[in-house]
Amino acid sequence: ADSEVTSGTLRVDQTGEATLNAESRYLYTDLPEGEVSFNNSSGAGFLTDLGVSYAKDRWRAGLALKNIGAIKWKNLQQGTYTYDGEVTTGPDGPEFSEDNATTTETVISKYTLSLPLVLEAQGSYHWLESLYCHLGMETGFADGWGISSSPRLWTGLEWKPRHLVRMAGGISYHDKHWDYNALLELHLFCLWANVQLGWVHQLGGFNASTMLALHF
Repeated sequence: ADSEVTSGTLRVDQTGEATLNAESRYLYTDLPEGEVSFNNSSGAGFLTDLGVSYAKDRWRAGLALKNIGAIKWKNLQQGTYTYDGEVTTGPDGPEFSEDNATTTETVISKYTLSLPLVLEAQGSYHWLESLYCHLGMETGFADGWGISSSPRLWTGLEWKPRHLVRMAGGISYHDKHWDYNALLELHLFCLWANVQLGWVHQLGGFNASTMLALHF
């Protein structure tokens, strides 16, 4: 499924009452009756990534172009949702009246979907025997499907004093926001432990994850 708000205006008067006028469109496909997976989906296609890398002495560099290809769909449902009315605040957030909403749907016999192309460039420099410095950039050629045309820049350090330990930290900048992350990995024979800490603006701030696995 894909959805996009194509236009919208929110007005708030002096008394605090809010009025919304918005229009959105969406696409989706119906699965066969009784089907809970996409094994018999009406869409088919391919996507691939192409890249090149270069290494000399302590320098490493790479360039990649992602999301090359397309997916073709049959009998795709296309809908338009419009809302023109008041917006009230309830215990669970904004509430919209269905009386002010209008939905129309049509069937598209053939539809070709292409994801926005993404260009990624990165490089690294090996300091001393165990310290690495990384620098990279990623940008989409258009907005959509979680891809942004606003460039994302990042840099970080990685320290691997021994084969059993790996520590890394990085900082990135995207769409006027800074994100931070830290990583600790331990490899003890067949036991692998991974701890990650970060601050990601799009995820609401601080986040953490841990993983423990056996590796033979």
